[in-house]
Amino acid sequence: MVLWASGSAMVIRRRLFEELKGFSPELFLYHDEIDLCSRAWLKGYIVVSIPFTKYKHLRGGVVDKTSWISWYFANRNRWLTTIRYMPLKNLILSLLLALPLEFTVNIVKSLKRTERLRAPLYTKILRFLIKEFHSNIRKRSLYYSRGYLTKFIIDVRSPLSKESEALTNALRRLTKFSWSSH
Repeated sequence: MVLWASGSAMVIRRRLFEELKGFSPELFLYHDEIDLCSRAWLKGYIVVSIPFTKYKHLRGGVVDKTSWISWYFANRNRWLTTIRYMPLKNLILSLLLALPLEFTVNIVKSLKRTERLRAPLYTKILRFLIKEFHSNIRKRSLYYSRGYLTKFIIDVRSPLSKESEALTNALRRLTKFSWSSH
């Protein structure tokens, strides 16, 4: 089991994809598969990985190389999925500590001539997050009201409970954050 599968190697039943209402249109380029898999977990499905499987990800479908466009969407969408799925206590800490720190780091990095786009792009990310904050909090509330987000997705039980318990315990040991939503 895994928390999410790479969109470039994902296989999903059409019925489930339609039940989950597909990829979120606002998560263009990055984190769309994380959002989709999180919604699957919250509805009681599991996401699995087939070990030792090889595939070749042909990059450049939308963005040819790492660029400021990909940097912008990767950072913006990471914060959107954080707002939607992180346990409330950790979300508050992230918004109060990590987001301002990350903003400051990006302002400092933008002083380098080759990094000048960082500051205006990060400012644009912050404006977008503020604009979309209410809508994403509403999505969180919807997950809670339907009973999907009573626990963080790591704590969702699966038919493979021994492996799920081992994964949960390993992840708890690797992080200092509390995984419960209380």
